[in-house]
Amino acid sequence: MIIGSRWQALSEKERARITAMLRDSGGHPGRLGPRERKELRKLAGKLDLAGMSRELLALVRSQVARRKPRR
Repeated sequence: MIIGSRWQALSEKERARITAMLRDSGGHPGRLGPRERKELRKLAGKLDLAGMSRELLALVRSQVARRKPRR
């Protein structure tokens, strides 16, 4: 849900562009040209990856806190 809501916040054109760039580079942004890397960073900024990581970390911590102790 956390990742999906941020992904859906991008326009269809932006989502398609990110997908195409990562597919063309084989998942390695370093294989992109300087202009494409700059564009990818701009689009990734719209995803607010730092905020997403904070939300995911809070979710993991709550799961660990609920875990029963081993016997």
